[in-house]
Amino acid sequence: MSKDESAQKGGDVFGQEYTYDVCVVDYVKSLSITLPNKTEYKLLEELDLTGLVVKAVMASGSEQEIESDEYTLSGYLKNSLGTQVVTVKSGNVTTTFEVVVLDYVKSISVIGLSKRNYLVGEELELTGSKIKVVMASGIQKELDLTSDMVSGFNSSEAGTNVITVSYEGQTKTITLTISAPAKKGCGGSVVATIFGVVALAGATLFIAKRKREE
Repeated sequence: MSKDESAQKGGDVFGQEYTYDVCVVDYVKSLSITLPNKTEYKLLEELDLTGLVVKAVMASGSEQEIESDEYTLSGYLKNSLGTQVVTVKSGNVTTTFEVVVLDYVKSISVIGLSKRNYLVGEELELTGSKIKVVMASGIQKELDLTSDMVSGFNSSEAGTNVITVSYEGQTKTITLTISAPAKKGCGGSVVATIFGVVALAGATLFIAKRKREE
């Protein structure tokens, strides 16, 4: 046996052979994830990991699911608007996924409502009316109040009418007054006119009679 052959077999130059036990260990090469059900958040909303599945991809090609206490998450800021990168880390291996944090309407109010008193049968009047929108971030803006934002208007009968102003999930109610139109006194005015003419004629005759007697 040659020297080269004995070396390949793990022996020495004297022709003796040796065997060695070796242990080939698989290891985590990368991470794969199934995205959580929720990747879009409102400002200040907590991260929801429902549906997130993290798997270790081994060097051998096999995959093994990792429990939540075997990895960490970082990068999510609930008070920061926009797209954010969340990092998943297990040991020295990492992967990422994206979420987005959006501003939203926190409250609305109606300002400058042009008309609150209506006659029966009148149409809704919104000229010059606006709504003030306050966002969760503190940003404020004013928008024209349009008819598609209003529901519940009904001027078919006298009384009070509650309308609802809606904008992006927020609502505001306003009470309007509906009045019956004033009745035109047709008969009464004619009678009053006739009575006035008769009274005037009577007074004229009385004065003329007094003059003759004098």
